[in-house]
Amino acid sequence: MIETIRNEARLTVRYTGRSELSERVLEAMEEIPRHRFVPRYMRMAAYDNAVLPVGQGQTISQPFIVALMTDLLELTGSEKVLEIGTGTGYQTAVLSHLAAQVYSIEYLPALLEATALRLAEQGCDNVHLRQGNGWPDAAPFDGIIVTAAPRRMRIFSAFFGQYGKVFHTAGFKQMIADHATRERAI
Repeated sequence: MIETIRNEARLTVRYTGRSELSERVLEAMEEIPRHRFVPRYMRMAAYDNAVLPVGQGQTISQPFIVALMTDLLELTGSEKVLEIGTGTGYQTAVLSHLAAQVYSIEYLPALLEATALRLAEQGCDNVHLRQGNGWPDAAPFDGIIVTAAPRRMRIFSAFFGQYGKVFHTAGFKQMIADHATRERAI
């Protein structure tokens, strides 16, 4: 899977601006057993570079997208990150290996319950989970990853720290808000 991600980075440099991804990100992804984050019937495909269905109309992002979005945050280990769309927790687990604190929101209660157990099994003790639509009392965040499809992106500007970044899975569109532009519509 890691070699596929490296190849994909080289192939998509024109769109992403990154010919290679951080070794820290790739090492974290290698440590996380992705097959534990997909349903049993999908485990044979767990390490394919593909979006996989996980039930309840949800999917797990392809490994390259997980790696790219995580890499774009440029985490050093001291950050507080917000993830919108916990899903099965794979992206959450990767973030937990790279950031000081991860706050993750999931809209579907049944999905969140199973994910909480899975993350605990993986030793992700710096992860905070919540069911719902927001987490304003935990703001500001150094980075935000949106793996779900919210109706409005503008609401995230209130959650940024001074140099916060937000990345959304919508077609490689990178949305960055820093102190100077945080009030601008995203």
